[in-house]
Amino acid sequence: MTTQPAPAQPGWFTRERYGTPAAVGVSALAFLGLLIFAGYTLFEGSHMMSNHCFDATDQIVCPIDGPDWIRPVPGWAVLLGLLAGLAGSAVGRPLRRPGLIAGFVWVTVALILIWVFG
Repeated sequence: MTTQPAPAQPGWFTRERYGTPAAVGVSALAFLGLLIFAGYTLFEGSHMMSNHCFDATDQIVCPIDGPDWIRPVPGWAVLLGLLAGLAGSAVGRPLRRPGLIAGFVWVTVALILIWVFG
């Protein structure tokens, strides 16, 4: 008498949820690109989010003289972008691409705000 093997229990990381290993790798690279872009954006806006002047390479950089409400907005936009990209990557195929796109859009909005108001 032959016994049939028990059907495999669906795990948390399945092909149906995340796709092929190549698709997972591409989304991981896209999220890495989002992290690098977010780091660059925060570096570009550091003078805008600071409360004090600082001296770097014999150049004094001070916070903006514009409206105070704009100062934390780039940081929050970058945070929302990273969370959207991470959530989209964690959920899997149905929301991976829209989550990563939303993440890049939020970080781009933060960079534009830095360029306009900074």
